[in-house]
Amino acid sequence: MKKTLSFAAAAASCFVIILAASPAAAQNMSSGQPMSGVARQAVTAPNGVALLDVAYLFKNLKRMKSQMEELKIDVERAEAALKRDRDNLQSLAERLREFKPGTPDFKSLEEQIAKKDADLRIRTQIQQREFLERESKTYQSVYEEVLQEVDLFAQTNNIAIVLRFNGDPIDKDKPDDVLRNINKPVVWFSSGLDITGQILHRLDQRAGGPTHMQVDRRGGSGGGGMGIPMNNNVSPISPRR
Repeated sequence: MKKTLSFAAAAASCFVIILAASPAAAQNMSSGQPMSGVARQAVTAPNGVALLDVAYLFKNLKRMKSQMEELKIDVERAEAALKRDRDNLQSLAERLREFKPGTPDFKSLEEQIAKKDADLRIRTQIQQREFLERESKTYQSVYEEVLQEVDLFAQTNNIAIVLRFNGDPIDKDKPDDVLRNINKPVVWFSSGLDITGQILHRLDQRAGGPTHMQVDRRGGSGGGGMGIPMNNNVSPISPRR
């Protein structure tokens, strides 16, 4: 089962949104259509550009965390059941030593073990595939929800393009982190371009219950006039950690 639940890396790493500004967007802006309090706090979007941390959304959206926790529980249950079957199979293999090779009892038990082993392997493969498909559908569903919210947000705020980035801090003592930091596409960005906090708040608000109110997610969404370095690498997200 350890190879299951790996869809997240591909799902997060290919997320780039390009939204063309429409006449409706300009009309919304000029007509003074109200935005949420969170949106008013940080949206400046100079030149119609904004940034979105998709990995952060996947890790923090309430609906996503709930569904992945349910998936994790189901995987653990399935693994426990498979372990019981493997233990039973091992017990049969130990019993086989009690019979002399070539005897009818030996052949009968040997055939029984072979059949159970084959059935167990097939069932394991089927469950792995089912969990992978379930995980991929969860990510696709949340991905589509994020796309819809970003589209609405971008039109309301006259944003023409939303680019993916990763705002996780860099560990300077880790060579891989340093290399990713050097190779990141987004070298600098102006304060207010990161709309991740607003999108997270709006999505959680639609889902009901407590929402993430913070816009400044990591001690500064843009670093004032100087900007802050950003790591554009997206780590795999999985409920099994």
